[in-house]
Amino acid sequence: AVAACMGAKSYEPDFIGRLFCSLPLPGETGLPVHVNGNFEVDSSRRDLWKEDGESLKTTWNETLKLDVISPLYADLLKHIQTNIKTGNHLLVSTLGSQLDSSFFKFFPSVSKDVKKEWHTVINHVYKSISERDLSVIPVLQRKLEDEEYATTKYTVSWSNVCKHNPMDSPHFSEELPESLFAILEDIGMSVVPWSCQMDKISTGFKTAGVEVMRLCPETVREYLKEKPLNDPMTTSAALPLPVDHTLIKDKKRCSSLLNICMWDVDENNVNCVNGLPLLLTQDQMLRVFDWDSPRLYSRFWDIFQGQKALFADDLIINLNHYEILEKGGYLQKLTIPVASKYLIPVLKDLVQSEGNLPAWLKQLWEFFDEQIQREVLKDGETKNTFNEIKKAFFDCPILPVISPSQNNKQYLKTMRDLSSVVWKPTENISSVLVQLGFMTLDTTFFVNLREVLFDHLMPELLNTDNSNAVLDHVSQIPLSKFKLLSNDDLDKLQEFLQSGIGTAENPQKYQEKLKSLPLFQ
Repeated sequence: AVAACMGAKSYEPDFIGRLFCSLPLPGETGLPVHVNGNFEVDSSRRDLWKEDGESLKTTWNETLKLDVISPLYADLLKHIQTNIKTGNHLLVSTLGSQLDSSFFKFFPSVSKDVKKEWHTVINHVYKSISERDLSVIPVLQRKLEDEEYATTKYTVSWSNVCKHNPMDSPHFSEELPESLFAILEDIGMSVVPWSCQMDKISTGFKTAGVEVMRLCPETVREYLKEKPLNDPMTTSAALPLPVDHTLIKDKKRCSSLLNICMWDVDENNVNCVNGLPLLLTQDQMLRVFDWDSPRLYSRFWDIFQGQKALFADDLIINLNHYEILEKGGYLQKLTIPVASKYLIPVLKDLVQSEGNLPAWLKQLWEFFDEQIQREVLKDGETKNTFNEIKKAFFDCPILPVISPSQNNKQYLKTMRDLSSVVWKPTENISSVLVQLGFMTLDTTFFVNLREVLFDHLMPELLNTDNSNAVLDHVSQIPLSKFKLLSNDDLDKLQEFLQSGIGTAENPQKYQEKLKSLPLFQ
């Protein structure tokens, strides 16, 4: 027989189990229960029979302990479980404390207080619980107590330690935030609430050779990969699905799960992320991470109208997982070539020919600036990136300019036209050129992009000190435009252009262009 002391008060001394053979023997077992059996005892009736080697008496005692006492002990635990009332608790921690004092304290554990001869019995108790599928393991459950105030309380249901599918088995946990328990319960994961005693119980199963499931990044990943995540109340379809049609429910909860799953991921095991259904894209669709279909990531994703599915949600960036996910091939940085691939086909439709500049244009140039700064951090150079921008968007109307001759009306020019734009309309020959229709850069647009403006755009503008460059562009102006100039401006332009004959690479060709202009009376 096995007997436990029920209903002991917290202020009473700790119970220490004793051994009985009809009558009590002097020694203590150290177990949290009394044990009575028809044992073979020594002649002084102070202890069990002992001798070197095996004998009929020692074999009898061992058989009694392992084949009778151990299963009885497991039955006792099941009986206690059936009769205890766990109640409902506002906190998981108070629920764990109540279970410790009312039930878990009766579970045996190997310690210095337990005599070594009973260690094998302890292992067999845990084996018996597992082999006979005794439901003595608590699984956390939430109950909504007050719908008006959304008050949640915690209780438990009871489970055997091992299920046919290991993913369905209760997962022994560490101390976790209570919000995380709610997420794990909603996706169907059975979680054992942590407590000091439950930690010892988990160790007891492992020592006995019983494979228990631990709540850790690996088991959460495997569970998510195996289990369907569609909310059956909403849809029966598989991923990809809107996140609010899944058991994960929203972006914040997805973020929490991803944080757990990435806790132990590094370059050596990043392949374990493949197939993990926690990739949230900017269209708020939940997908699986797939190294054959990497997603882009950038804070400038909203420039790409209609392309939200291509971009990973900000939560990945916020959690600082993007570096390892990029190395694993699940994410791809948004670069100038990649951006141009998706932007150029739709750019002309996005551009407004008149009125205010499109809202996305500022973000596009901020993206350019970020790419330039990234190159600075990488190797201290910036020219390569800007040349890449010019090449990729050469024929795209993304350069904001104004027309001084049209009351500073705003326009968009292509990057091809950059060399025909003047800097300041009031300086030198620029004041004449703007009357001929030359545009100036909209510097107010670049007020917060000073490096782009001064280090990259300004050097590419028309050099109004170079008469050869000015003549090349003036010669393409319709002749009717020159009628807008006063005689003084015509003389000023003529004098400026004539000064370049001596420095021209081909003076004859230069003079032919000059003479074609209506500057000579």
